[in-house]
Amino acid sequence: SNNQLFVFDREFFQTKMISLAEFELSFFKIQILKSRTFQNVPNLKKVCLKTNEIREIEANAFIELENLQKLSLANNKLQVLFSTMFSQLKNLTYLNISSNQIENLPPNCFCELKNLKILLLKENRIKQLEKSMFSGLDNLEVLDLSKNLIEFSEKVLPPFLYLKMLDCLILDLN
Repeated sequence: SNNQLFVFDREFFQTKMISLAEFELSFFKIQILKSRTFQNVPNLKKVCLKTNEIREIEANAFIELENLQKLSLANNKLQVLFSTMFSQLKNLTYLNISSNQIENLPPNCFCELKNLKILLLKENRIKQLEKSMFSGLDNLEVLDLSKNLIEFSEKVLPPFLYLKMLDCLILDLN
């Protein structure tokens, strides 16, 4: 399709939409997610921005989304995540950032996501897993790191070994 919305910002939601619970905007060629994009939709529980061309997410893009439970940024062009990108999303239970171009995950990137149960990171370019990468994810049940470039060492315990609630770990094709 030829839908084009290169910059997604708070002008999209010009008026407060208190009752909006789910929002999907896929296949729109969004490239940049601006700061405070969702400030007028504080009760969103699900946001799906998959299959765009998102390469940049500004700081505080997800501010005001304390009620968000599901977020999909899959199939975009993200290369970098910064350590506070998801810190406002205290009630998030599902995060999909698969099929991007992420090479490194900053330490403690997910540490504020205490309620996260499913984390999908497959089909990226992740090479290393830092010790503190998954710290704070005490309720994580599913972790998919398949189809990355991760090299495992016998000398270093993988960080997912510390995830007490982990039920499903997918590591194939690394």
